[in-house]
Amino acid sequence: MKSVVNVYSRSMSDIAGLQQGSEVSYCLLETDFEGRKSYGIQVSEKCKSCCRTDELSDISASESRIRSLLTLLFENAIMIDVWRDIVTDFVAETEL
Repeated sequence: MKSVVNVYSRSMSDIAGLQQGSEVSYCLLETDFEGRKSYGIQVSEKCKSCCRTDELSDISASESRIRSLLTLLFENAIMIDVWRDIVTDFVAETEL
């Protein structure tokens, strides 16, 4: 079973020529498979002309580690186009 919890949401301003106004959500994914829990991240963006969602499941067995990553994404206003690269790099570096 998979559940999604919206941890953070951020409103992005409409800046002519740079970005469209949007709402970005950073969510905790929890997967429970036969008593084993794992955690991932879902990032969603909603604007006037789009609605996009991207997710990575089973990043870690540690909920606190994923919540720390969500905080990093939110505090740095990381957008849906690049969040996956940042999380992948972070996970690769911390697995050493």
